[in-house]
Amino acid sequence: MVRKGDYKLIYYPQSDTYLMFDVVSDPAETKDLIDQPEMQEKVVDLKTELTKLMEKMDDPMLAEQEN
Repeated sequence: MVRKGDYKLIYYPQSDTYLMFDVVSDPAETKDLIDQPEMQEKVVDLKTELTKLMEKMDDPMLAEQEN
């Protein structure tokens, strides 16, 4: 999970699923924005941030993701 600004990206490695929420306008996290065309730039940005964080923490899930 990574948060940047108003947005939060959650990754579930078991199902290779991502969810993204605007935690300011949707604090209950009920509207997943991951498939919204206008949000794709933000999705890419947050996935990049998540990968950087996983690399920094030497997260074993990153290696699984690459296989």
